[in-house]
Amino acid sequence: MASVAVSFTGGKDSMLVLHLLRCSLAGIDPSVVQDRLSNLAGCDVKLLVTFAPVGGAASFKAHPLTIIQLQAKALGMRHLVMEVAPPYKQGYQAAITTLREGHGITGLVTGDILDVCNGFMQGAVQGTGVTLHTPLWGMDRQTLLSLVYHFSMDAVISCVDVTRLGNRDSTPRSTSADTPPASRDTTDVGSGALPAGVRADSSGQEGGTDASRGGVSESAGESVLDPVADLLGASLSPGLYAGVMPAYVVGRGMDACGERGEFHTWVMDAQLFVNGRLHLRGKVVESSGSHSFLVPTDVVLTPKATIC
Repeated sequence: MASVAVSFTGGKDSMLVLHLLRCSLAGIDPSVVQDRLSNLAGCDVKLLVTFAPVGGAASFKAHPLTIIQLQAKALGMRHLVMEVAPPYKQGYQAAITTLREGHGITGLVTGDILDVCNGFMQGAVQGTGVTLHTPLWGMDRQTLLSLVYHFSMDAVISCVDVTRLGNRDSTPRSTSADTPPASRDTTDVGSGALPAGVRADSSGQEGGTDASRGGVSESAGESVLDPVADLLGASLSPGLYAGVMPAYVVGRGMDACGERGEFHTWVMDAQLFVNGRLHLRGKVVESSGSHSFLVPTDVVLTPKATIC
């Protein structure tokens, strides 16, 4: 049986890949996942791996290591943090080679859906003897969200690009070929389809109503959006997509699942969390450059039965 590792950030995409590999797929249309998982049939998910810059773990503001390590504990899975040094392509190649030589890993599975890093991970596995698997590649956003809900994920928005989402005139930026996926907060703007049943009028509001989390107001004919108030700390629930999300997808060209770095998520609970769920008892909002982050000051693992 081949041993694989999941490249793990604790966001919805890497968590979804893990669930597809470890959970029963009963209740999921086979046409949605069968071909995507065919190359991974019979594989054993041996461990989770988080790649972090040398001495720069604190820079993982969208995905703090404190959160990631608690998630691994909730999952009851072995978790490695592997430091990588620039130049990052060679740093990743060295780390991935260590996965094979030191841990018997022959496949690396990522939650990548789009090529937002100029083929970085494809290049990172070259010459390592490890095969890259991207079972979510090209998945439409409606399907992705339906799977997130199917596996009972509570995915909370942990980071928003306030320049891109709050200002129509912000200039898109792109990453270099040596920019690792963990740094992909500033990629080119794109769009993603809204989930089925969610409509947006020309102002970007569902059915022309103010049915958003924080409210979408009008000023001189322009929609006024506050991504920190509207999105940061919100769960990716059907209610969010029926409320404020259309204003950003239609009005700002945002990918509906943030796949181009418009937002990032933490998963606080999911079907595979056998040792409890994460409970955020304290948090602050910090801003850095064009991004605002939800920063945990007190987060604990709590038995699910004690959280309403």
